[in-house]
Amino acid sequence: MNCPNCRTASPEGARFCFNCGNQLEGRVRVEGERKYVTVLFADVVDSTGLGERLDPEQVAEIMNGAFAFLDASVTKYGGTVVRLLGDAIIAFLDAPVAHEDDAERAVRAGLDNPGGDK
Repeated sequence: MNCPNCRTASPEGARFCFNCGNQLEGRVRVEGERKYVTVLFADVVDSTGLGERLDPEQVAEIMNGAFAFLDASVTKYGGTVVRLLGDAIIAFLDAPVAHEDDAERAVRAGLDNPGGDK
């Protein structure tokens, strides 16, 4: 590794330059695996209008119910909700466990109706 300050070569693993004493930055090796992940984005329709018409506590109660509903649907199909964004969720299928039909599972989770109406 060459010192970014004086460009003197330093031995592997050195923390400081032997010439000028500048602290050397260790190289960080990123490891992992590349894999495809199916992402489901689900948004609550007309939540802005709802917020304009109802009391904030009522909106929070409705949104909490919607998020619980969405989380249950995603979990039912083997996915994980990874982020709540205002009135929407982002969920991963294929992670941490991949299934051959994860794209179909994502669609089913998005269309799921635990109330029984098909």
